Amino acid sequence: ADVIAYASSDRRMKDNIVTIKDSIEKIKQIRGVTFDWNEKGPKWTKGWAGNLEPTKHDIGVIAQEIQKVLPEVVNYKIKLIN
Repeated sequence: ADVIAYASSDRRMKDNIVTIKDSIEKIKQIRGVTFDWNEKGPKWTKGWAGNLEPTKHDIGVIAQEIQKVLPEVVNYKIKLIN
């Protein structure tokens, strides 16, 4: 009764659930990183009220690296400006 889950995580919305073979080995291949967003980042990464820094320092993963391990979880919807 005290669990918080996003809609995409809710089991009630899923059918044909199959455990990923060697999932721990796949997780070990994903590198966690810290980084600073650059000028190509989304608008919300350009600082905010009360932040003296012009860019946002963040933590996460690199989509291109995850795509090599689990390609089906990466979806490119953002058009990058060159």
